[in-house]
Amino acid sequence: MSADDDPLRSALRALGDDLRREFTHAMQQYGPFRLLRPIGSGATSEVYAATRASDADAALRYALKVVRPGADVREVLDRFAREQLIIARIAHPGVVPVVASGFTDDARPWFATPLVDGEPLTVAADRAGLHLDARVQLLARVLEVVAAAHDAGVVHRDLKPGNILAEEIDGTLEPRLIDFGIARALGATQAQLTPNDHVHRLGTPDYMSPEQWKDGIAACDARSDVFALGIVLGEVLAGVLPRQPKEATRKSRKPLPVVPTSVAFASLVRTSPEKARDAARRRGFTDADRLVTALRGRIDELVSHATATDPAMRPADARALLAELNRLS
Repeated sequence: MSADDDPLRSALRALGDDLRREFTHAMQQYGPFRLLRPIGSGATSEVYAATRASDADAALRYALKVVRPGADVREVLDRFAREQLIIARIAHPGVVPVVASGFTDDARPWFATPLVDGEPLTVAADRAGLHLDARVQLLARVLEVVAAAHDAGVVHRDLKPGNILAEEIDGTLEPRLIDFGIARALGATQAQLTPNDHVHRLGTPDYMSPEQWKDGIAACDARSDVFALGIVLGEVLAGVLPRQPKEATRKSRKPLPVVPTSVAFASLVRTSPEKARDAARRRGFTDADRLVTALRGRIDELVSHATATDPAMRPADARALLAELNRLS
């Protein structure tokens, strides 16, 4: 075995690379912010946990988003600036504000928001062991946040559990909507906030509406967000995406057909009975069949309405969907 093939040597080399990256991040300073560690990345930007020396409370942490080196082309820079303007439009505690912005030494823009101490919506709901009724209440709070965005004329266009963090505040999970990187503002008076949407299929396929997949993000309005919220509702309530099960041999990224939530969960009961039983117990049911029964009827109808293929057949926006969800209580 050569030295390059030694697993221990490879592991130590990887650890050394990680430590060097951490040290490099910790030495970087953007304006008054010192980077602590990377917490996320995308095709055009990176996000770091950061601290600010001027804060009286040294424990305060921030999320600092910066354009990646080499990604600072005009379209990306325009979208990055637009994201900050869009965040500023939404007055709701579920959308964390931009507290500072600036440029790196090599002229890449950055902005900072308070760091959300939360987890993706599905993970947080499971960790808290929320029963079905409590999940409905949590989802109502999610819809309140998205409704505030829609009221401000903002369409998110990438709603999914990873962009809806749940933070525990005084024993209650409170949603925080993040990543407005491909959001747009609607209305003729908001042209300065509306990106050039010639880039198609930005977003996440599992949560993407048919019009977003077919015609790109330019085709999106509030009803496209409603579609994504319908998928999220089904996933949080049932523990499985309300889509036709994926075949093991399937290669395409094209979104799978939407199915009723109870049908998706019944499929999980057949294919992964232990996983289904665990999901049912987390939601307060003694066996999986009881959860299937609970999902039938009004929950299936709500998710099916939100995820209708024709946008005209969906609730008009998150506030209309919220009104329907509240009728489940």
